[in-house]
Amino acid sequence: MMAFSTPSSLKNRIIRPNWPMPTHLTRSASWSIRGSVSSRIAATTNCTPDWRALAVGYLGLLLMGGTFFALGAFISTLTKNQIVAGALTFGLFLMLWVLDWVNAYSTSTVGKLCQYLAIAPHFEQFSKGVIELKDAVYYLSAIALGLFLSKRSLESLRWRT
Repeated sequence: MMAFSTPSSLKNRIIRPNWPMPTHLTRSASWSIRGSVSSRIAATTNCTPDWRALAVGYLGLLLMGGTFFALGAFISTLTKNQIVAGALTFGLFLMLWVLDWVNAYSTSTVGKLCQYLAIAPHFEQFSKGVIELKDAVYYLSAIALGLFLSKRSLESLRWRT
């Protein structure tokens, strides 16, 4: 009977993987978004803002955050150490943010590929209140890729032990 049971360390890792961010950071991000929303509401006493543009901006922020969480969850499944996972996640996010700068120095196909993979240009249209299909597809496919790779990594870990 013991041969068919899952080791406790693997069981804990599958049920509760090492997330790259502690919960207090997630709570502080949540409070900062709440503060942003409440300041927008308070600003409406003197003017009438475009609520659709605000909603689209927050949708873009939600999609970007989902991308960060999905890719961070995948990186977290690759290592047992939470600090290493956090450092690798930060490095990946920094690389995705800085990839847009490569386009300024390169006009080749590699420059265009780096511009598409960069995360910042896809958020610009959301921040202006415009939903473009290519930007939404970018974020949704990055989320799907991160979750798919996380699932595969956990299944691989299960078969290795």
